[in-house]
Amino acid sequence: MNYKRLTVLFGFFFFVAILGQAQFIPDDDTTATNEPAKPSVDWKEKLVFGGNFGFVSGQNLTEAEVSPMIGYRVDKRLLLGDYLIFQYYGYRDYISQFSTTIYGTRPFAQYLLFNNINQLFSDDDSYSLGFYGRIESELLNLDRRYFGNPYLIGFGTRMWIETLLVGVGLQEDYGGTGLNISILWDVSQNIYYPYANPQIRFGFYF
Repeated sequence: MNYKRLTVLFGFFFFVAILGQAQFIPDDDTTATNEPAKPSVDWKEKLVFGGNFGFVSGQNLTEAEVSPMIGYRVDKRLLLGDYLIFQYYGYRDYISQFSTTIYGTRPFAQYLLFNNINQLFSDDDSYSLGFYGRIESELLNLDRRYFGNPYLIGFGTRMWIETLLVGVGLQEDYGGTGLNISILWDVSQNIYYPYANPQIRFGFYF
């Protein structure tokens, strides 16, 4: 793993996040300094639920994923959370065929860089279009026979791998409920990671 590259990426992500505090269009975060302080929000009201889902079926490959998510909205910009990953992976060609399951966890941090982008080209305020940065640490359990080194089968038929992903995305928010799309890159370059760059994920939250 190239730790210098990871350090640079973390630094870049953090720098962009700080710059993102200056929005294109002000949202309702701004309040007059002479207004009374708002009452504290119960932590349960900051919980976010949702997940990723997907299904792909082609000539050689079939993939299906259901990954529920729980998160905690630290403030209006920062969201921390975790996914439970459940995937089906099937491959078939003229030489071989197999199917297996992949499971694991995906803790993440997501920072809203720009909000209300839709108001740049529309007067519709029924929703808010936001642009965010995202970083994930994905821990997957794979079948060693298909994704690892089969000569190490004496260490067990399954193995754990960890991958760091960094990317950006768009969210369409309707008052705390919405949809999002993320594009992510595997920057750790784990040789056993089963997916190619970039990854595109669709999700929802409420």
